[in-house]
Amino acid sequence: MRNDRFFWLVVVLGAFFSVLMLVRSQVAGDQLNMLARGWFLITDGVWIPFGLPTSAGGKAPGGLTALVTGLPLLVWRHHRAPTLLILGLQIVAFWVLDRLVSRVTGRSGRLLFAILYWLSPWRLYHSTFLWNPNTMLFFGALHFWSVYRQRHQARLWPSFLLVVAIGLPAQLHASAILLAPISVVLWWRGYFKIQLKGAALGVAVVAASLTPWLLAILQDPSLLPTGEGLLASGLRPWSHLIRGLGYWLRLDSLAVSDSMYCLDFTALVGPKAGQAMAPILPSIWWILGLLTVPVAVWANLRLWRHSKGWWWASNPRASDRTWLKGVVRWSFLVTLLACFLSPTTTMSWQIVVLLHLAVMPSVLAGAALLKGPRRHLALRGTALYAGLTCALLLAMSFGSPMYRCGGYRCEAMNVTHPILRSHHPMLEELGIQATCPFQVDQPGGWWPDVLPEADSGSSLVRE
Repeated sequence: MRNDRFFWLVVVLGAFFSVLMLVRSQVAGDQLNMLARGWFLITDGVWIPFGLPTSAGGKAPGGLTALVTGLPLLVWRHHRAPTLLILGLQIVAFWVLDRLVSRVTGRSGRLLFAILYWLSPWRLYHSTFLWNPNTMLFFGALHFWSVYRQRHQARLWPSFLLVVAIGLPAQLHASAILLAPISVVLWWRGYFKIQLKGAALGVAVVAASLTPWLLAILQDPSLLPTGEGLLASGLRPWSHLIRGLGYWLRLDSLAVSDSMYCLDFTALVGPKAGQAMAPILPSIWWILGLLTVPVAVWANLRLWRHSKGWWWASNPRASDRTWLKGVVRWSFLVTLLACFLSPTTTMSWQIVVLLHLAVMPSVLAGAALLKGPRRHLALRGTALYAGLTCALLLAMSFGSPMYRCGGYRCEAMNVTHPILRSHHPMLEELGIQATCPFQVDQPGGWWPDVLPEADSGSSLVRE
């Protein structure tokens, strides 16, 4: 009963911080690019069939970005409307994952999963402002549900949803592709079955959604991304692998990324107090890391302890707990391999799609402790972790770049508030200027890739 009360307290706290961070969420460059696609859908009826510019040049394939941003704008013409959709999908994801985790790990595991996932700063950050990687949490959960539902028997709709959970979000962010090799390996090792009819239906839906994009690239081949090969050179693959390992462990801790922890409270407490706090904040980040990362390391090592024969095919008669451990192990190894082969530097948002699996080692290890002779000590540690999490979330809600107007951005491009070289009615009509105004009409400034500039007569331009 006590675990149930704590569980619902954590759920309420997670909901509170979700709403607090959403109503304080801001707009930067990527958000303008996404909103511009939705803007054309609701104002001109134009469905832009390609996504955001990629680091490899060109545009991301598919027109799902325009739908994810445009459809919510039909209901509420405000820049936070698409974020409400993202948060709604995340609520569904947690509901699905909670049912699965509680079935496998019991009440203790359910409580820990709520703390480590639902209350996680990584989860909250990636579901309370508009950004294409933030949609990945839902599709990662949908993929895991589809795998679990087919552990013993192939099913039509789970097979369909598994393919859709890879193909559709890949139009929003390339990190969804990571789910493809994980699916292949898990199927190969017997962790789930798949129905070809359902998978074929999923492929057909994904292919149909890409048809407008294929027609667009026939007219303009420059939309295709052009990048390096699959393998990086020199020592880079090893650095990518190490970064992937580091982020896997950090997703299971409070050692959040630089752009998340770039705290500036000047607007809240005044310039003098803000300057006095600035030198202290990095030390707090290190303390949080030193307190929580070793726990994640211990939990991951414990997951591999006594794991003789883990590479064998999954036994259909194995317990759900054993099955889950195997899924986490193989997903971890495939993630490291993908990081090793990646031509670009591994970033946290590239593996956040696996957040629910990254926290699972601590959930499994902690659930065992909460049932053991040191239960009271484990409860105190759990309460301390939850308290530190809430303190960090409160600080992020008022000090992190995407939840404040102005202030230092730690030179992180993805949270920079760009100076604009022109202006557009979208900035006023979506409440962007009212929330945190951009400087506009500044020569040499930046501009969203599809919006017409003030002196342009076209309704849609491409850079």
